[in-house]
Amino acid sequence: ETLARAKQTDPFGYILKPFSERELRTVLEMALYRHQAEARLRDSELRFRTIFESEPECVKVVAANGALLEMNAAGLAMLEVASVAEANAHGLMNFIVPEQRAAFTAVHRRAMAGLRGLLEFEVVGKHGTRRWLETHAAPMRDRNDRVVSMLGVTRDITERKLAVQALHDSNERYRSLVEWTPEAMLVLRDGKVLYANPAARSLYAAAPTQDMIGMPMAALIHPDFLASHLERVRRIVDGLDRASMALLKLVRFDGGVIDAEAQGSSIAYDGAPAVHVVLRDVTARNLAERQLRKLSLAVEQSTASI
Repeated sequence: ETLARAKQTDPFGYILKPFSERELRTVLEMALYRHQAEARLRDSELRFRTIFESEPECVKVVAANGALLEMNAAGLAMLEVASVAEANAHGLMNFIVPEQRAAFTAVHRRAMAGLRGLLEFEVVGKHGTRRWLETHAAPMRDRNDRVVSMLGVTRDITERKLAVQALHDSNERYRSLVEWTPEAMLVLRDGKVLYANPAARSLYAAAPTQDMIGMPMAALIHPDFLASHLERVRRIVDGLDRASMALLKLVRFDGGVIDAEAQGSSIAYDGAPAVHVVLRDVTARNLAERQLRKLSLAVEQSTASI
């Protein structure tokens, strides 16, 4: 009965009468050791809890059955709840948009199988705010090395997702704008064609089966003008040449050579620097100018002889 009452005080040790000085010393030393060990454990837990709650990224522990065991303040703010209990009452899976719940379940199962995983998914907070999150999942093990839960470290990537989507939309608007313009347009990077609109394919007399994407400009420009063209592209990329006009000769797919005006400018294309080039066929205009000059010269010579 005495021992039962003593247990209720959670003692560091106990000794039964009668006892010797040696037994008393042993019990006291063990009690002091346990007290110091528990003090170290409390300090360690306090440090962990401080780090856990101060971490700006969401840190959560998910049980094998999918219930939320722990989540720091950053994670609760992402879900727009005040506590783990409130999150569980709402249902952790209900925060995830329906079309991505299967992927989250697969990552959870992978972690419970002892493997790491990475997932981007979208959530809707309790108050309706939508966020894109990226989570790194890892298995959590007990002292017997058994996987008992999943640790997830999650960051808010909404701004990055929106920026990528805006870039994609911008590129799509650019494609729509230039796809049907009568001006021949190319996008170049590292001396190769990234994009050619239908007017450019027509200018180069490209057959339906001939793909210009990836072609080096060396194959599309007359050798006499290649060096000056490459230098001009370099200057555009370096910001030293802004949309000035240049004359050059182009080599078509049918082997013909035409006169052209080229105007280039620096743009961002698929998230990286590139050069946008507008080409105009001036062969007929140059021919007319030459014929006009010949006619003017003939008139001058005729007038002089009279």
